[in-house]
Amino acid sequence: MLNFRRLKRSVVMYLCCLLVLPVLFTGCDTPPAAPKLPEELVIHNWFDAMPTSIMDQFTEEYGIKIDYQGYISYEEAVANMQGGNIYDLVFIGTVNLGTLIEEGRLAKLDHSHLPNMRNISANFRDLVYDPNNNYSVPYTWGTTGILVRKDQIVEPLTHWMDLWDARYAPVGIWEDMRTTIGFTLQSLGYSINSEDPAELEAARQNLLKLKAQAVFLENYDLDTSAYALAEGELNVAVGWAYDILTAAPLNLEIEYVIPQEGTILWGECMVIPSNSPNQAAAELFIDFLLRPEISAQYTNETNYATTNDAASSLIDQTILDSHVVFPTADLLQHAEILLPLSAEGLAMYEAIWAEFMALDA
Repeated sequence: MLNFRRLKRSVVMYLCCLLVLPVLFTGCDTPPAAPKLPEELVIHNWFDAMPTSIMDQFTEEYGIKIDYQGYISYEEAVANMQGGNIYDLVFIGTVNLGTLIEEGRLAKLDHSHLPNMRNISANFRDLVYDPNNNYSVPYTWGTTGILVRKDQIVEPLTHWMDLWDARYAPVGIWEDMRTTIGFTLQSLGYSINSEDPAELEAARQNLLKLKAQAVFLENYDLDTSAYALAEGELNVAVGWAYDILTAAPLNLEIEYVIPQEGTILWGECMVIPSNSPNQAAAELFIDFLLRPEISAQYTNETNYATTNDAASSLIDQTILDSHVVFPTADLLQHAEILLPLSAEGLAMYEAIWAEFMALDA
């Protein structure tokens, strides 16, 4: 299991006492009524990322419909929140938390509404980017690697730098700023979270060279690169565990490679925007998702690793044994996790990304 640095939490104990009232009044105060549940929750997440079966179960149990609104990148989700769009729950990368917290766009969570947070592995709680999990609930995580049609390439790919080899063109990449700049930095031997201007300039120059032989995977499928690889439209693509496990039954010649420089670890969490009118109901949905059987259902249907320790015994054994979904320690030896950037660092990344996106292939 990952060994992230955690901050200690202090536990506050509350003592209750009876208030002795005048003889005219007897008994205890009536507790406040539970908040009325809304008819609908607006969820902002990756297109097709949340299984319909899970949302339907929630609706059936609580009578709350889900208005599911998809996005194609974390940057799009952040921009939508900054633009004032109203969502009740957003699934967002841990890399984006710093900006959203600083801007006051996230509601502080009421942990009394989230008893199932106890199911989350201690390795994912109280991390440095959100001490005490005041604003975020860890949900899923994974590695980043390269998917390869091994029957169609000249020789095995082993490094991130192989993506620049013209023999493997076209290379499929996602419209994902931090991942793309991250593997470019890693290919040069730098940290994926580097804010060093000289290192970022070297990454910028290399990234612009990649554009000539790169294609965006969104042009093929909003969900996965598996079909483009299986059908021979691409032989190489950046991807994740979901892609290779989706590809496996389609074509046995597709393999997943973690480059020797290391993998990029990503984490995704659930947050409630500060402008949500339905925070209590959103917390109800979060707690529902953290039930062991629901977390296991999510992993079994999507092939993404859960942060929920209590779900392990309910996950399909094939997925549980997969070193792609749940990698061993040796595969994570050179791994780095994407972390939030400073405002200055983010500005440098965004400038590089804007130039890359504007460049004609």
